[in-house]
Amino acid sequence: MKVDALVLGSGPSGASTAYWLAKGGARVLIVEAHPLPRTKLCSGVLSGWSGREVMSILDPSELEAATLGWLTHTRVETRDGDNFVVPHHPIRLVDRASFDHALVVRAVSHGARLEDGTRAIATHRQGGKWEVTLAHGGKTRRVEADIMVDACGAESPFAALVRGPVQGQVALAVEAKGVPLPAGNPLTMGRIDMSLPGGYFWLFPHSDGTCGVGGGTTDRRLWPSFPHLVRHYWRNRGVDMPDRMPGHRLRYLRLGTVARDGILLVGEAAGSVEPALGEGIRGALVTGRLAARAILSGGDACLRYRSAYALQVRQWLWRREVGAWMAGRIPLPRTMTWPWVGPQVVKHFLGPNVYHGVRRVGESKNHPMGRLA
Repeated sequence: MKVDALVLGSGPSGASTAYWLAKGGARVLIVEAHPLPRTKLCSGVLSGWSGREVMSILDPSELEAATLGWLTHTRVETRDGDNFVVPHHPIRLVDRASFDHALVVRAVSHGARLEDGTRAIATHRQGGKWEVTLAHGGKTRRVEADIMVDACGAESPFAALVRGPVQGQVALAVEAKGVPLPAGNPLTMGRIDMSLPGGYFWLFPHSDGTCGVGGGTTDRRLWPSFPHLVRHYWRNRGVDMPDRMPGHRLRYLRLGTVARDGILLVGEAAGSVEPALGEGIRGALVTGRLAARAILSGGDACLRYRSAYALQVRQWLWRREVGAWMAGRIPLPRTMTWPWVGPQVVKHFLGPNVYHGVRRVGESKNHPMGRLA
C-alpha cells in the first residue's frame, strides 16, 4: 500500500494533520495503536486559543455533541491565599473521548483512511520514502509513505529519530472525572488554585452536576504522594473524592528541530504544550495544520514546517515560558497581586479578550498548602 502521508496517532494533532491533508487531496493513512474511541486524562477546556482552530474542522453540531458544559467565571486563588472571581466569555468543556473521535471521523469523512488497534513496529528509509511495518491482530504488512507524521506524544520512539533523546521539564497530573459537584459551586464557575508548588489545582463543573477535579505539578518532591495530596486538598474543599485517581506524565520539550528526513513531529511530540498551565489542544491543532500545509505545498516539507513552527508556535510558547518563569520567581506586593494575577491567569489560559474584569472575593484564612503539610 502506498500513501502520501502516514500519520501515527489519532489525537487532536494527528487528526488535524490528517483532516487538512485529506481535504487538500492527499492520500492519508492514520494508524492508532488503541481501539477508538479511547479516553484521555484531560480537563477538556477548549481555551480561547483553540476555539478558532476547532471550529475550522468541526461543525457546531459535532462540537455540541462532545460538550460537557460551559464556564462563564473562573475563581482564581493565588499563592498568597487571595481569591478572585474573573468573568469571561463562555468557554466550552468537552469530553476528550468524544471530542478526539469527532476530529478523526471528520478526517475520515474527507478521505483519510483509519486503522485503529494497529501499531507501527518497524521503519526503514529508502529512496526518499518510508517503509513502515504495521502489526494488527497478529498479522503484519508494509506501507510505503512519502512523509511520516508522528503524533504519538513526547516519548514516541519514532520522534526520537528526529530530535534525539527527550529533554525538558516533566509534569505529573492526576484527575478524577464524574465527581459530584460540591454544594454552592455554580455550574458555570471553574476554579484554579495556584498555591501548589510547580503547578496548580483545578475544578471544572459539568452541566450534569458532576465535575472534573485534579492537580498537576513539576515539583518531583511531591510525586511519591501526589494522588493522596490532591485527594486531601479537594476533600478539604467539600469534594467527595474517589480513593483512586488516574494520572499521567506531561512533557514540556525544548526541541532542536521538529522535522527531519521525511518525519514531521506534531502535538506533544513537537513540544507544543503551553508551558505555564499545560494547555495542549491549541498547540496540537495548530501544529497539525502547519504540518499538512507544509506537505501539500510541495518541495521540502521538513524545511517549510520548521520555518512555520518557528514563527507561529515557538515564539508563542517562548513568551508564555518567560511569563511562567517570571511569575514563579518575581514576588509582587499584595497591592499588585490581587488586581493583576487573576486576569493574567485567566487570560493566559483562555486567550486574549475573554475576561470582563476581576472581583476580589476574599482571603483564605488557612492557606491550602498549610493543610497539606
